[in-house]
Amino acid sequence: MNTRFLLLLAMPLLAAGCANNQAEEPSRLKNEVAEAKKVDAPPPASLDCLYPPLSPEPAFLLAMLGMAAPMSGIAVDLEEGDFDFARANYDKFATRYREVSKMVPEWEAAFPYGPVQKISAALTNRDVPQVMAALQEAGRICHDCHIKNATRVQQKYAWRDFPRVTATDPVTGQTVNFGQLMMSLETAFEGIAVDLEQRQVDKARKHLAAFSGRMQTLAETCMICHDTERKYYVDASLQTLIEKVRVELNKPSPDAKSVGALRQQIGMETCLKCHRVHTPAAYAQARWREGQAAR
Repeated sequence: MNTRFLLLLAMPLLAAGCANNQAEEPSRLKNEVAEAKKVDAPPPASLDCLYPPLSPEPAFLLAMLGMAAPMSGIAVDLEEGDFDFARANYDKFATRYREVSKMVPEWEAAFPYGPVQKISAALTNRDVPQVMAALQEAGRICHDCHIKNATRVQQKYAWRDFPRVTATDPVTGQTVNFGQLMMSLETAFEGIAVDLEQRQVDKARKHLAAFSGRMQTLAETCMICHDTERKYYVDASLQTLIEKVRVELNKPSPDAKSVGALRQQIGMETCLKCHRVHTPAAYAQARWREGQAAR
């Protein structure tokens, strides 16, 4: 029986399968959209009092860490054969598990107590494999909750609100918000290539000067959140690349290809990498603001 004949026989079955998938598609997509909206929503407002500025410290995060430590301690003690210490760590874990489960009312259902009780029963029987299995089951509860909630909690409470960041544009002397500064950076950066292609070298040089000055201002805004000497994507290596562009543009006949290659390095090593780190949180915050404004 040749392959073509087998395909002819299979076609009605394939068509039926596709028809079934298409029939299920609207319902499946509807469910996926509903779930995505839940995850994309801001975290419960009840968390506000558990994080700065309303709380002097990240109380919920510290409580989670206080729960995680004795949970890991159970496994550590069992590896060392210390069942008494393992039981003591279990008691701490179980107490803190209950406490944490009550801190955010909207998430209380995400803390089932059955898996925690399994750890206790296995410890009573001194059944190490069962304890480890129960710990894994309890760990899955933590994991599933983190998958749904950890990122948006971090985006809300661990990241500054970018629209509130302001700076003085070194070119215009005006106070601008972070978005305006970034747009001006982009205009100056692209202006280098646009004017160089048009053989307007003096204008390209002016755009480079504007880009360099605004990038230095950007580095200063980084210090609002990053109180450290490390500048990451706006460090000395960036200034080295900018200087190479300046040297090329100051030649009597600048090489557009060389400038293009240097601009690509700046774009890939600074702009792109910084955006990958910061835009997820910035865009999430923007979506939440839009959602609140629409209500």
